[in-house]
Amino acid sequence: EIEKEYNDDGDDLDFSFTEVEWENKFQLTDKGQYPVDFGFLLEYAISAEDKHADKLEWSVLLAKEIGKTEHYANFKFEHGVGGGHTDETKGGFAWSSRYRLNEYFEPGFEYHADFGGLNEGKSFQEQGHQVGPTFYGKLGDYIKYDVGYLFGVSDAAAQGVLKWILELEHHF
Repeated sequence: EIEKEYNDDGDDLDFSFTEVEWENKFQLTDKGQYPVDFGFLLEYAISAEDKHADKLEWSVLLAKEIGKTEHYANFKFEHGVGGGHTDETKGGFAWSSRYRLNEYFEPGFEYHADFGGLNEGKSFQEQGHQVGPTFYGKLGDYIKYDVGYLFGVSDAAAQGVLKWILELEHHF
């Protein structure tokens, strides 16, 4: 997967191009082979901003299907590379649960934790923790969506974040 990422600083809906990412997901177990499906993700992001270093990200991916529900847990690690990077490794965690109503609409919720530098020993309130409702599904045959609103539950987290992802998917 190749992504082009835009971000908004939240003040005036002025999106700016921030990075290009190259990402690969690896599924290590067949779906349903073990009690939890296991995989990992590798990503390299090239920053479009001079003040930021490129980054290497890797995640441990866990998934579990129970009836009409799906649950995902991701343990994320990130390290800066190239010019301007530090030797700090950052960590995070994400949880997602959804109910598969149909392929076009799947209600659910997500929890995201940004631990910051792993050697910093930050308290819960100093870390970024957010939780909120999300909706997933398809628009036609090739477009997937993932939309949600995450509320901050720690002092360091933004009070609220609108999250939206539109993905054009085509298999060759």
